[in-house]
Formats: sequence, structure tokens, C-alpha cells
Amino acid sequence: MPDPVVLTPPLSDDDMVRLRTGDRVLITGTMLTGRDAAHKRLVELIEKGDELPVDLKGQIIYFVGPTPARPGEAIGSAGPTTSYRMDAYSPILIEKGLKGMIGKGARSREVIDAMVNHKAVYFAAVGGAAADVLDGKDPDHHLKTPEWGEHFVNFQAARTKYFDEYFVKAADAGVRQVAYVPDAGHARLIQLAGDDNAVRAVPLTSEQEGVALLGGAWLGGEAGALLMQSSGVGNCVNMLSLMRTCRFPMLMVITMRGEWEEFNPWQVPMGQATVAALQAAGVIVHPVDRAEEVAETVEAATRLAYDGLRAVAVVVSQRITRSGERG
Repeated sequence: MPDPVVLTPPLSDDDMVRLRTGDRVLITGTMLTGRDAAHKRLVELIEKGDELPVDLKGQIIYFVGPTPARPGEAIGSAGPTTSYRMDAYSPILIEKGLKGMIGKGARSREVIDAMVNHKAVYFAAVGGAAADVLDGKDPDHHLKTPEWGEHFVNFQAARTKYFDEYFVKAADAGVRQVAYVPDAGHARLIQLAGDDNAVRAVPLTSEQEGVALLGGAWLGGEAGALLMQSSGVGNCVNMLSLMRTCRFPMLMVITMRGEWEEFNPWQVPMGQATVAALQAAGVIVHPVDRAEEVAETVEAATRLAYDGLRAVAVVVSQRITRSGERG
């Protein structure tokens, strides 16, 4: 196997043209991270003619979905988020000098054309390696200004307290495995699961992996919960049929996007179809839009799932998590 190509930003056109599809690439030095909210703000600044907080020329942006940091660490696992969320903004950033993007999933025709025209590259993140991506690294926190919040480098901290109570309720009801794709709406719950020695927290590359994982956990005698965002329901529609066909229980806790004060239009279609998609797959849905009712609902859903041998989803309203707000 050929040796990997080593790249150190800022990158040049020559660095880009020597790459070939399928090359293994190691990146060292400084790398930016940002998701859809950060990209949107950058584009807004560009369109206004304002100065950017970072120089994009020759840089790489990692579309990262980090989890909470454990004590003494700068950042938790740092897996990629789905890249299409950035498709509306990437061509403009590429025109401004961005040379590389790291993520997962396909890109739009507009992004591909921009990469060809401006000699930029899309890197596919290694699946299942989220815990190692930023291991031992010290993220630069100077971009975490009040104006920008934590859209770069870190994640938006959960602003509600209900996670603590409903984690206790789920654990008391027998949940011993928590599978998740990194998500700001679940950040506090993910942190609690990671800190509890009695619960195994398992980061996923894709939501559909969690269905198989927790099906296996149940066969081994353990109850689990799958945490995901509403957009993740669309990623595992086919796998949801496995629960019905094989008749094994499943608890899902889903944080909504595209439902309330959503800034990202890409989140709206799946957000509006989430409940219908779950019900079509035979999942019992418990919507909840009041923070004080979440813990009780999760406890009831856990018992219904594992005592009644059914697939049950608690759908947590965006009114509670406030994920996807502007600002």
C-alpha cells in the first residue's frame, strides 16, 4: 500500500493537483472546524463585504460533530457530520480560497464544479475513528467569541436542565447502552452517559448502525437507547424495518430540527416528515414539547419498549432544545 500523502495547511494549487482519488491523506498543523451555522455566518459576512474572523486561503475545514469533553480534555470524540448541510455555502468559501473540506456523504453538483474550477478537494473522513481524530490535540479556542458562540471548534452547549433528570429515569429503567451520533441537542445526555460507569456510551458513524448495535445488545440481555437528530431518522429508515420484522424492542430519543425557529432550510423536509416516517415503520411515537414532561415520557417509553417489546421513540421538540436558532 502506498505511503499516505502528508499535507500541512495552508495548501497550494500544487498540493491539490498531485492528489488522486483513493489517496490516503494525513493532515498536520492547523485545521478549521465548522458546521452549517458557522458556514452560514461566514457567507453572510462575505456578502456584506465584512472582514472574516479567519483567513480561508489555503485552509481545510472539517465538518465536525464533537461530543462533550471529559474532565482534563480539550474536546471529546470528533466525528464528521453530513456534508450536504454545507453545500449551499461551500462554493462561496471555495471561491475565497478554501482548499479542503472533510466530511461524510455526497456533495452537490455546484460544490463539485467549484472544486474543479478552483482546485479544491473533498476528503472523506475515516468511519468509526471519531475518538482518535482529535486525540491529544489542543483546539484553538480564540474563535469562541460571544458573537460567534461556539460554532467553530466546539459545540453549542445544552441550555436546558432536563437531561440530568431523564438520564436518571432511563438508567433506573434499565438502559445500559447509549448509542449516538454527535449532536448538540443531546450534548448533555451524551456527557452523562460517558461519565457513568454503569452505562456504555457508543459513538456511531451513522444512525443506522445504532439499530443493529442495540438489537445485539438486547439479544445479549441489555437494554439501550439510540440518540439522534430528526435528520438521522432519514438515514436509518430501512433499518427501522428490522425492529418490526425481527420483533425486538428499541428506545429512541430524537431531538427535532426543522420544526421551530429553524435557520437551516435543509433540516426542514426531514423535520416535517420525522413522525410520519417513524409511524410508517411501526414505531410508537411519544412527542413532547414541555421540558418538565421529558423525564416522565422517557421513563414511560423505556418501560413500554422493553416490557412491551416494541419500538418506541420520544420526539423532543425543538422548542425545548432550541437547536437550530439563529445567533
